[in-house]
Amino acid sequence: MRQVVYTSDPWFPSCKNTFTLFAAITHDCNQKCRHCFATEDISGEKLDDKWWYNLFDQLAELEAPRLFFTGGEPLTHPSLLEYASYASKKSIPIIIGTNATLITSSLSQKMLDSGIKEARVSLDGANSVSHDLLRGEGSFKKTLNGIRFLIETGIVVSIRTTVNKLNFQELKEIAEVVVELGVYDWEIKHIIPAGNSLKHTELFTNIAERSEALQSILDIENSNMFPGLKIKLMEGTVNPNSTIPDSIKVASCPAGSRMMVVQPTGAVIPCGYLTTHVMGNITCDSIDEIRKRWLNETIKEKRFLVSKNCKKCKNIQQCMGGCPAFNFCEEVVTNGQ
Repeated sequence: MRQVVYTSDPWFPSCKNTFTLFAAITHDCNQKCRHCFATEDISGEKLDDKWWYNLFDQLAELEAPRLFFTGGEPLTHPSLLEYASYASKKSIPIIIGTNATLITSSLSQKMLDSGIKEARVSLDGANSVSHDLLRGEGSFKKTLNGIRFLIETGIVVSIRTTVNKLNFQELKEIAEVVVELGVYDWEIKHIIPAGNSLKHTELFTNIAERSEALQSILDIENSNMFPGLKIKLMEGTVNPNSTIPDSIKVASCPAGSRMMVVQPTGAVIPCGYLTTHVMGNITCDSIDEIRKRWLNETIKEKRFLVSKNCKKCKNIQQCMGGCPAFNFCEEVVTNGQ
C-alpha cells in the first residue's frame, strides 16, 4: 500500500504558519539507543494529568496548532491514548514519534481511534546488523512489523534515519527498505552530540563521512531510482560544496518559534536537544506567554548558534545555518564544558 506524503513537520516552509507542540510525556523508553540525545539521568517531579489536559486546552486556542507526542517512547505512557483522544476532540492534528517496536495490530487500531493519524518512526539501518547494534537485539524486525501494522491501519508513516558510523554507507539500502515498506517520506539527520551519544562518540561521523553520506543521498535523488520518494534533510545535513536540488527539502530550525517541547516536568525548551535553554514551565505560565517572551527577548540571541562555516555556505538560505543545537552541543563538547 503506497501512502500519502507526511506533511506535518514544522521544519519546512509548507508548515511555516503552524505551531507544533512536542509533548514529551515520558522519558521512559523500552530501548537504550547508543546514539540517543536523551540521558538516563532524569530528575524532577512529573506532571499530573491535569496539567497535560490544561496544556491541550491552551493549544486548541492557538492558530494552526499541531500536537506531537514524543518521549522517551510515548507508547510506554499509560495515559497516551487518553491524552490523544482528548486533544483530538478539540480538532488538534496529532502525530507520534515512536520506535514502533511495541506496536501490534490491536494497538495500532487503538491509536487511530484515539485520533493519532500520523507516525514518525526511527529506522537506523538497512538490516538487523546496523540497526540492532544501535537499538538492541531484535529491534529491526519489531520496528518493521510495527510500521506494517501502522500502514495497514491507515496511519500515515514517515521514517527518520540518523546517520552514523554504522550506516552512512548503506543509505541506498535503507531507502530500499523504506520504499518496500510503502513509505515515501524519509527524513535524514546526523547524531547530535548530547545525552547518551556522548558515551558512544565512536558513532560520530567526521566531515568526510558526512559528505559521503550526503553524496549518496544526492545520487539517490538524481538517479530517480525510487520514484515518489520524498527526501527531507534535517538541519546540519548539507555542506558548502553541494548543490541541493529543489526536489529535496532542507529543514530550517523552528525551535522556539514554530515549535516547543514540554518535558515531563512541565519545563518548556525550544527543542529536545537544547535542554539547558529552559523557556519557562507550564505550571507557571501559559504556553502562549512563554512563546511570546522567548520570541521577544531571546530568540535573537539564540539564532546566535550559527557556526562560522555555515555563515559562508551557499546553502544558508535553505537551512538558515543548520541545527543550532548541533552547533551548541558540538561547541560544549569541544570546549570540554
